[in-house]
Amino acid sequence: MKINYNWIIHQLEAKIKQDELENVIYRIHWELVGIDDENPDYWSNRVGAEDVKYIEGEDFTPYSDLTKEQVVSWLESLLNVEVLKSNIAKNIEIKRNPVDEYLSPSWNNQD
Repeated sequence: MKINYNWIIHQLEAKIKQDELENVIYRIHWELVGIDDENPDYWSNRVGAEDVKYIEGEDFTPYSDLTKEQVVSWLESLLNVEVLKSNIAKNIEIKRNPVDEYLSPSWNNQD
C-alpha cells in the first residue's frame, strides 16, 4: 500500500509588529492528509497547531514572500513526521480491514 501525503496549511497567526518587523508568524494551523494511492476512499489525517518563534537577528522572510515549502520545513523540523505518517497509515489500514463495526439496536426503531 502506497500512501500519498499532503500538508495543508489552514492558517498562520502573526504578530502585527515585532522587532520592527511586520506579520511575524508565531503559530501554524496545519493538517497532514494521507490518501491510499490505490483507493482514494481510504484516507486519514492529523490536525494540529504548532508554535514557532522568530529570534531577533535570524533570517526573516516577509509574509508576502513566504512559501508553503518554507512553512512545511518549519513544521517538519518541529514535529515527529514519521510518527504522524505511521499513525495515518495505521488508520488507513484499519479502514481497509476494519476491526470494529457499528451496531444499531433494532429496539430503537420500534414505535
